[in-house]
Amino acid sequence: MSEESSRKIKMSFIPWTRTHGYDFIRTSEENEESVHLKVENRSTKPWSTRKVLVLLFLVVAVSSTGAFLLGASWKSPVSRDLLIPDGGLTYPMVYNKTFTLAPSIESNAAWDSMFPKGVGFVKHPKIAPKASGLAVFHELHCVVSLLKALLKLNASGEKFQLKLDWQNILRVGYYAALDGSLEQMQHIHDHNKRPDPHHLRHCFDYLRQSLICAADTNLEPVDLALGGVTGWRFERKCRDFPSVKEWAERNRHWPDLAGNE
Repeated sequence: MSEESSRKIKMSFIPWTRTHGYDFIRTSEENEESVHLKVENRSTKPWSTRKVLVLLFLVVAVSSTGAFLLGASWKSPVSRDLLIPDGGLTYPMVYNKTFTLAPSIESNAAWDSMFPKGVGFVKHPKIAPKASGLAVFHELHCVVSLLKALLKLNASGEKFQLKLDWQNILRVGYYAALDGSLEQMQHIHDHNKRPDPHHLRHCFDYLRQSLICAADTNLEPVDLALGGVTGWRFERKCRDFPSVKEWAERNRHWPDLAGNE
C-alpha cells in the first residue's frame, strides 16, 4: 500500500459515529495476487450524548434485574445419589498396624494423637452455646475401649452365643476374648467367619479410619451430673440409613453370599 493510500485511511474508535468497510481490490501496477485494502468511509449521524446514556442505563438495568432474578431463584445443588458422601476431601484408607498393637508407648501415643486437646468437648456462641461433644471423638473413644477390652483377654466374662457370620466378627471376637475361647475358634476354615487376630486388627483399623473419613460433627450435649456424654436421646443429622440399605438390597450382586437371593 502506498504512503498516499495509507493517509486516506482514517479510523474512528467510536462505533456509533463512523463505520468502515474493507474490500480487496486489485491494481494494474501489481500482479493478480497482490491486493490493496480499500476503505469505504460510511458516515453515520453521531449519536447524541443523551441517547448513549439512555442505552447504557438500559443495559445496566437489564443486567441488574437478570442477576437479581438468577440469585433469587438459585438453590444450592442437592445430591440425589444417597451413596455420594458429603465433603470433598479424598482420604486414602491404608492399613496402619500401629493402631492395632497391644498397649505400648508407641500404640498409646498413636491413639492419643487422634484426640484434640479437650478430647472433643466444645462450646461455641452460636452452634453450641452449651458444652457439647463432637460425636466423632465419642465414636473413636468407643473403638479404643473395645480394643483394650479385646486385648485384655479377661477370662471371667460371661459367655454369649452369637451367630457366627462375617457381620458379627467383632462381637464374636470380643466375647470370645472375654470368656477365653478366642484361641479355640481358630479351627474355623472360613476366614470371613473366623475371628482370628489378623481379622480383628483389620476391623479395628478399618473402623478407626472410617470414623475419620465420616468425621461426624453432630454436637452431643454434656450431662453435667454424669460429667460426660452418653450420646443418647438427642437429635442428630444422619444419612438416610433405611434408604441406603434398601438401595444396597435392590442392587445386590454376589450369588455366593448367603442370604443374597
